[in-house]
Amino acid sequence: MNVLDAAHKTVLSYPGGSEALCTRIDMSAAVLRSKVNPAVKTHRLAIEEADEIMGVTQDYSILQALAANHGFGLIKLEEVAQPATIEQFLLASNVAAGDLARVIRDALADGVISKNDLQLIEQTGAAAQAVIISLVGRLRAHTRCAGKE
Repeated sequence: MNVLDAAHKTVLSYPGGSEALCTRIDMSAAVLRSKVNPAVKTHRLAIEEADEIMGVTQDYSILQALAANHGFGLIKLEEVAQPATIEQFLLASNVAAGDLARVIRDALADGVISKNDLQLIEQTGAAAQAVIISLVGRLRAHTRCAGKE
């Protein structure tokens, strides 16, 4: 999905549509509809407005479309438990990798990966990636605090 289509869908699918959403983001419904309408070339959604819309709607289609357009995937990191130490983080990443290996092994046991198997593999894989990304973030913050270059 392209970014403009994602923005249009986000606004239209919000309960009450643009009329309800505009009251939450301090913009008229007509202007909002114009900014997210892919056919309108004179109005465009600003990045700050897209950010605000995603925050209000909790619909991240715009962000996902933008990432996909540039070859990236997204993982929501707030779901990752934050261990107290780097060592605990490292252990948590190993547990997550083990969980992924177990799920894949179980899916392959009958020689067929079903849609449900694939969905569980994707969820478990995303969780493992989130732990590793969070670990790297913790290491980055630790390095800055320690003053290392």
